[in-house]
Amino acid sequence: MIVKKHFENQCNIFEHLPKMFAIWFVIFIVISIINIISVIRDYKKNNTEVLFKKMKRVKMGLIPFWIINFICYIPISIVFLFIPPGVLPLIGWAFIPLFVLASYIVLCLSSSFSFSYLLHLKKNNILSTKQLVIHTILQFIFVVDIVDTICIIQLSRVKFIAKKQT
Repeated sequence: MIVKKHFENQCNIFEHLPKMFAIWFVIFIVISIINIISVIRDYKKNNTEVLFKKMKRVKMGLIPFWIINFICYIPISIVFLFIPPGVLPLIGWAFIPLFVLASYIVLCLSSSFSFSYLLHLKKNNILSTKQLVIHTILQFIFVVDIVDTICIIQLSRVKFIAKKQT
């Protein structure tokens, strides 16, 4: 009886997962919009240190999120891909692009910090237009955006140190 009751409670949790995901996603969007407004304000003030710190914190801080995200999505995707359609309703296939879309929205919103910093570097003649375009494109690619952010951090440290010495 206790095991049956526990299993029923677990099933209720799974029923609420789509609602919990939707609530999390809305909260993330609202927080991202607030952060984007903050980034625009810092960009207009030409605040190099703040832009640098925000970009670094957000991109590096999201590494655990992305690891958990992919760890969770891989088994779900495998289930949707390999269970025959007769067993799982065809609607299950719609979840794979939905997961990718949600992840991509998170990527784009979190990249706003990097975009503002890249524009700041261009404005201060630290990046060329070609470098700006290349780094901007790299910020739209999963995993590569983190590697690119590390490169931007190193590049800006070297360039700002060189600029201060002259």
